[in-house]
Amino acid sequence: MTIPNQIADLPLLTGIKLTGKVAIVTGGGSGIGKAAAAVLAHAGCRVVIGEYDAVRGTAVANELTAAGFNAIAVQADVSKRADAQRLADAALAQFGSIDILANVAGVYPAALVANMDEREWDRVFGVNTKGVFNCCQAVIPTMMANRRGAIVNIASVDGMQPGIMPGLSGYGNAHYCASKGAVLTFTKSLAAEMAPYNVNVNALSPGWVATETALAGGRFEEGLKQVPLGRGAQPEEIGQMILFLASEAASFMTGTNLVFSGGSVMD
Repeated sequence: MTIPNQIADLPLLTGIKLTGKVAIVTGGGSGIGKAAAAVLAHAGCRVVIGEYDAVRGTAVANELTAAGFNAIAVQADVSKRADAQRLADAALAQFGSIDILANVAGVYPAALVANMDEREWDRVFGVNTKGVFNCCQAVIPTMMANRRGAIVNIASVDGMQPGIMPGLSGYGNAHYCASKGAVLTFTKSLAAEMAPYNVNVNALSPGWVATETALAGGRFEEGLKQVPLGRGAQPEEIGQMILFLASEAASFMTGTNLVFSGGSVMD
């Protein structure tokens, strides 16, 4: 995605402005994370891009900066607590606050349980679940002290039901489903803890999203057979939902899981 120079070029919720807010977006170097960084920047946020791949993260930050927005990139492996803390520290050093955390970083491998490698199970939980915990723990002291903040954890419809695709032989993702199910429960627990501090914590569960990785995986068209609306979401549409959950429009929502699946899951 080339970052547009005009807000009208994005399908934005243009009435939502977050001018001056500081937003951390993990996994911001590609896909949903990159789109979310662009949407939040257009809404007025100063954006901190956390990305495992330093080259990709820097490229997105440079693109946003060239378009007139405030953005920096920080190389971070969110499965490591020290990296998550370094990401939070960089946001505070550069911009002086942390108002929004979008936990987008994730991995999505496929394997049947009978064939699954223990190291792959640990990697999936390390990024998808522990990464959410690490980044939340790194930012909540600032949010608690400021008595404000919004955290959006990207979960998945696969965390709500098995990721089974009839007719697609050899496909399974029990480790991914379990990791995202854990994110949903963690979100509710953290929301209860943070409510006294006026910090909202919500989850967003997309279905099929037309990211480069998903389109290259060979399963996308098969997956769309399960979607009543007949298409996948665009990454920018997920970015819009993150923008909404991070805004005052959602100030009375916490501990909620917002399903965005084109009807593949109706909850």
